[in-house]
Amino acid sequence: MLRHNNLAHTLYDEDFVVVARARHPFAARPTLERFCQAQHLVVSMTGDPHGFVDEALAKQGRARRVALTVPDFAMGLATVAESDLIAAMPRRFVAMHAARFAVVSREVPLRLRTFSIRAVLAAIAWMLCAAPPQHARATSAEPVTDPQVDPAPCVAAAAANDDDRIIAICGALVDNDKTLRADRVKALIARAGAYDRKDLIDRAIGDYDTALRLDPTLADIFNIRGELWRKKGDRPRALADFAAAIKLNPSHPTAKGNYKSLAQELERIGALMAVNNKPSFNCATARRAVEKAICANPELANLDREINAVHTKVVREAASDSPRAGRALQREQDAFLAQRNASFGRPGYDLHKAMKARLDHLLAIESN
Repeated sequence: MLRHNNLAHTLYDEDFVVVARARHPFAARPTLERFCQAQHLVVSMTGDPHGFVDEALAKQGRARRVALTVPDFAMGLATVAESDLIAAMPRRFVAMHAARFAVVSREVPLRLRTFSIRAVLAAIAWMLCAAPPQHARATSAEPVTDPQVDPAPCVAAAAANDDDRIIAICGALVDNDKTLRADRVKALIARAGAYDRKDLIDRAIGDYDTALRLDPTLADIFNIRGELWRKKGDRPRALADFAAAIKLNPSHPTAKGNYKSLAQELERIGALMAVNNKPSFNCATARRAVEKAICANPELANLDREINAVHTKVVREAASDSPRAGRALQREQDAFLAQRNASFGRPGYDLHKAMKARLDHLLAIESN
């Protein structure tokens, strides 16, 4: 709701299109069925995956599959370009940036409402904008210039690495309406760096967000923001930012290194999650009572998997130097398993304690 002393002026009406990477199956045949079956990316500042597209689908008794949310459209385009996700985005924004990110657009295969993009001004500002300026009525031929804010103090504070002055002085530059866009971007980046050094990560990310909205071509800033997302533990957003940086500058060495290391980290996490709480053997074919007990206890299952992994490693390393040493370690493992199988269920036998002792023994061999 607008306050009584504000005025709104409609700039234009905006509708949405669907964006996807080149050669995406949806792009080849953009049907409603494929739209619903595809994995979707949603741009949401709050992380809420439900939006007006879902409301339109619900009216037809349909739903889509949202796989990821990101906080801004530039990050969304970068992510879509490097994945099988599709996304609904504003037509004008896509027309401006699709070529840079190498994505294609298609019409949305259902009826969506349009949005009016409006400028909201205080009434007094509206009056000043509408009224002819004083110098326009002057008879002098000398041009009248609109003085801009001097960015020099912000630049000096940044050169001196004085974080407190950067935050104060560059902050004033950011908040001043007369600051040129280029100077505002530089001031935002400088202040974000100061916030980062003070470990105010959320504030730093906020300034980088604003800088990238003003200029979405800054590969370095996408990479830096990605590093901050990674520091916060938000790996999907970090990966999307690194991908955006590489899309803008394919030879960006830091972004490429960050993307590769994070992708490998996510792969390792995925592999660990896939085997988490699962032993080294197939529980579906377990026959012995001790094996069934291990399958039923996540802690014992993880211990068994770790024992098997470390054992395999030490045997392989020992056998590379001496086949006899490798066979000796294998016999030792076989003896442990035989003792475990025979002792389980007997009074006084502690399976967890025995398995922990075995793992500690193998780790000691590995470290030598």
